[in-house]
Amino acid sequence: MNPPNCPGCAAPLEPLAPKCPYCNHLTPRGRAEAERADYDARQRQAGQAAYASIAHAQAAQNVSKNANIALVLSLVGFVTCCSPVGWLALLFVYLSLSTAKKNGIPGPVTAKVAAVLSLLGTIVAIGVIVASNRDAKNKEKRIADLEAASAKGRAGAVIDAKTACALTEAHFLRSGKMYISQQLSCTGKVEVDGATARLDDVAVITNGKKVAPTYRVCLAKGARWFLVHIDEGREDCLDEAPKADTEIEEQLARDDYAQLLDAQRVHTADKRLAAVKAAVERAPTTEKGCSETAIAAASTKKEKTKAPLVIRAIDFASLDGKDDPDFAFLSDAELARYVAGKKKAVVARADDARLVLGEGLLVVYKHKTREMPEVTDKGAKATGWTVSAGNYDGALYVVDAGRGEVLCQGPLVFATPAKPTFSVSRASSQAQVEGRARTDFQQRFHDAATDRMKSIGAGKLGLGYKPLE
Repeated sequence: MNPPNCPGCAAPLEPLAPKCPYCNHLTPRGRAEAERADYDARQRQAGQAAYASIAHAQAAQNVSKNANIALVLSLVGFVTCCSPVGWLALLFVYLSLSTAKKNGIPGPVTAKVAAVLSLLGTIVAIGVIVASNRDAKNKEKRIADLEAASAKGRAGAVIDAKTACALTEAHFLRSGKMYISQQLSCTGKVEVDGATARLDDVAVITNGKKVAPTYRVCLAKGARWFLVHIDEGREDCLDEAPKADTEIEEQLARDDYAQLLDAQRVHTADKRLAAVKAAVERAPTTEKGCSETAIAAASTKKEKTKAPLVIRAIDFASLDGKDDPDFAFLSDAELARYVAGKKKAVVARADDARLVLGEGLLVVYKHKTREMPEVTDKGAKATGWTVSAGNYDGALYVVDAGRGEVLCQGPLVFATPAKPTFSVSRASSQAQVEGRARTDFQQRFHDAATDRMKSIGAGKLGLGYKPLE
């Protein structure tokens, strides 16, 4: 077989030569290889372009994501004055902007806003820390000045108002009841009784205005006068206080004093409820109305309002130690819990005792007879349930709890219909029917009690069951 010749110069060629070695003219084989190489190059270029596009899109997504995270963190850090959160936001700002620059993407505005907020938050946090340190130093200096100013008066046999107010302000600052930027209103008179004293009408002033609550301060004399208790509920100070000669003993005396107050509070609440019970036992059931003067004198709520004064109620049976679960709805839950907890430790009853002592008026329900509706099966010859009538025969008493006197009372008598007014389905269970019967009884009791209160309460008292008409 004769070797092929070059199409350009007719020189003999190798059978598989891609081009002529003399004139570089491409052979058909060389032309096919060149076309294949060009195709492969275009394919590689297209693949690289697609990869670059995907990488660019991914980079843009990361830029946006990091910028958004930075914005959220910077806002949180700015609002909470938490610098570490702001610094974390700056890390995400860096990640966002550096990625944007590397990939030729414009830096997002959110990242720049986050950077500004983070820096502002850091500045604010530093300002807060500086201000707090300054306030702390000023507070310590103020406490030291107050203690120095009161040192002579504390050593005296009788404490004066200036010394008592200085002690109180120092205690308020130390305990966090007031800030250095606030002032103390201390205009009350000091009442001294031997080794104890009382200071009333103490309040904190903010921006020139007194801030509730108003405090009563109890002081005691050991090696020196010291503040032993602060009360917001206007409870009286104890006649005696634990003795203390050192600062550590003074703190222990405060703890002991609080326990003594708890015990006194519970004892007084028990006596008050016993007096309420005795007053109701002596009172008749015939209707007698309350006078507005008596209501106003007994009430602990002095704010003026057109709405009736809602009074807590309790079942006489609970006061008598004969709780009946069927009639638990008659008693206010917190009052019932206090009465039922007589065997509990004093500390467990102290808070509820405050509630008892804070009530100037109480409603007591006392019954002669009472019976809940009873649900029974109709028997084998019939399907369904029979509901017997319930009844209540007793009286409602409004008692001045502070004095242990009944202010007004009236009979409280009603009965549910012999035939239920609520629907009773044959498919209902006994428990379901009993639930409906009890609910119906309770609503009728509330209606009867509300009507009675309306007739004896001069329109000034309510039970909270429904609006007085």
